[in-house]
Amino acid sequence: MRQHEDPPAEIFHPAHPAHDLKLVTTAGGATATFVCDGCKEPGGGARYTCGCGSASFDLHPPCALADEDEALRHPLFPGRDFFFLPEPPPPLDRTICDACGEAARGYVYHCFEGDLDLHPCCARLPERILQDGRVFDLRRKTSRRPCGLCGDNRRRDFWAYRSYFDGEAVDLHVACMKDVARLSWEAACEDRAGGGQIVQASLPNMDRTLQSLPRSKRRRSGFEQFIRIVSTVASIIIAVIFGNPVAMMAAIAGPGGFLRGFEPLKITMKQFEDLPATITHPADPAHELNLTDGVPFVCDGCKEPGCGPRYTHDYGNHSFDLHTCCALAKGTLRHPLFGDLAFEFRTKPPPPVDDTICDACGEAARGFVYHCSKKGGLDLHPCCASLPERILQDSRVFELRREASRSRPCGMCGEQSGRRRRFWAYRSNLDGEAMDIHVACMKEMARLSWQAAYQNRVGGGQIVQVSVSDMDRMLQSFPGNRARRSGLDKFVKIIGTVASIIIAVIFGNPVAMMAAIAGPGGLLRG
Repeated sequence: MRQHEDPPAEIFHPAHPAHDLKLVTTAGGATATFVCDGCKEPGGGARYTCGCGSASFDLHPPCALADEDEALRHPLFPGRDFFFLPEPPPPLDRTICDACGEAARGYVYHCFEGDLDLHPCCARLPERILQDGRVFDLRRKTSRRPCGLCGDNRRRDFWAYRSYFDGEAVDLHVACMKDVARLSWEAACEDRAGGGQIVQASLPNMDRTLQSLPRSKRRRSGFEQFIRIVSTVASIIIAVIFGNPVAMMAAIAGPGGFLRGFEPLKITMKQFEDLPATITHPADPAHELNLTDGVPFVCDGCKEPGCGPRYTHDYGNHSFDLHTCCALAKGTLRHPLFGDLAFEFRTKPPPPVDDTICDACGEAARGFVYHCSKKGGLDLHPCCASLPERILQDSRVFELRREASRSRPCGMCGEQSGRRRRFWAYRSNLDGEAMDIHVACMKEMARLSWQAAYQNRVGGGQIVQVSVSDMDRMLQSFPGNRARRSGLDKFVKIIGTVASIIIAVIFGNPVAMMAAIAGPGGLLRG
């Protein structure tokens, strides 16, 4: 996932030295489905390509950015090093991937100790997925019980994810999920249609799911919900196997995903899943704006800090930059914190302009804004409007509130009665004690490192990663005896990841949000 946090827009690759390879997405002017010329496996969505028409050379991002000089370690094989090879070790026609059991015909990670091989995309499968309070653990081998998908146990020598329903173990073969995806991938290849469907395991596709469970258990309450959970988990796994981290993010943020119950973030994820490479915008009608990534910037739309993907036109001595959510803003928006109230997108705050503040973070709204004329006038920065209503992290729920508690200080700033209490906060519980974290406090913490990065115009990934050391003031609202309890250190790490997700949304960087989710300690761990 580190590779996808800040992938270069263009690379040189020795497998295709005649042309530079450019990073493209589904809507970047190329077809969605392809066969990777590195690992020879199916792909969908983002890839590196030379764009040579029907003879294009395509690579999954994990294949394109693989480092031959750096060993890979997978938690299922502790202490063993896997080395990237441009072709399988001999005999070539007998090499199989020890994750999915299929032939390894191209790029491969090989472990000389134990003669193990992994497709580059299979090697990225997370050790654990936490979905809707249920844990799916990756296993090297499964039990003799049938797979919940295929109803067979012949693939038990390869990887599977295990979870439990009503005390009964459920195994899902990685190979079976790959089979589910390959069918729709082949159909998409025939007409070269948009490939989002190849990484979404819909409920109809899951109609055989969990047939390994006794009928008595399948009739119990909660079974349908469990199928939906499995469907989302399968979508995430398939997205990783097909080398499509953007689709993985869409699965995470979609209905039933880790971040659920909010329309604004679904809009944000959809925008990023299908970003056009070039747009025209009425704020700069004379020039096309190109999608790019890299250094921190100030959005010329909302006038707020940004990092990661943006639309830009370079004038030489300065540039015109827009957050992706500002550039692609919809005309109206509804946020679950405000029920049926509709917010209209405006390029300028309503008068009096100098008095307009964002009702999420409490800071001035000086440019693009979502405005609702009811309830005395409500305004939201476009990025703040994308904040999720709920975040599930390591079995703990962080719920967004319109106002912080009147009886408890913020876990970061320690204030209880200040003006920030009137704005949004996330609430969770530790040891039965409620804790609020002001959105404004997280934004302030990120702005400090953003300012340093902006002055140097260096890569901005650091401004959306909240380390444990950054959180040393965290939870000062807790009584001393509670703060000393054994679970505090772990809770601080959880909050660090949650804060990274929130800050990434505020700064308009969904790629960094994905890195926080999928990185160490994130929702997809290991």
